[in-house]
Amino acid sequence: MTITADSVAITDFYGNPASGKEYHVDWDPASAEKGGFSSFMEKEINDQPDAVAQTLLGRSDLDGKLTLDELRIDPELLKQVNKIIVLACGTAAYAGMVAKYAIENWCRIPTEVEPRARVPLP
Repeated sequence: MTITADSVAITDFYGNPASGKEYHVDWDPASAEKGGFSSFMEKEINDQPDAVAQTLLGRSDLDGKLTLDELRIDPELLKQVNKIIVLACGTAAYAGMVAKYAIENWCRIPTEVEPRARVPLP
């Protein structure tokens, strides 16, 4: 796509002019991104089940056991973990609180969540 002060030209991957349908969108950009929900928070809450399902897709064996092969951590080393500390800020801190619950409930490993203020990079 080439945009100038006077024109817009849309081409395919090979530079050939592309044809298409013109659409009129009467939403403002923020409304369009919210997908019909009244707030971004409501949208994110409703997106969670699908986000988790997509994240775990292909990560279980035939017995339904979760497999995370890319971690490549020796199971004996994992058995030595006696505490987990989650450092996060904003909504990630809330996600850390959910992770704390899951880790303590399923793995029986004590977990702490330490909210941190966002520090600007130099």
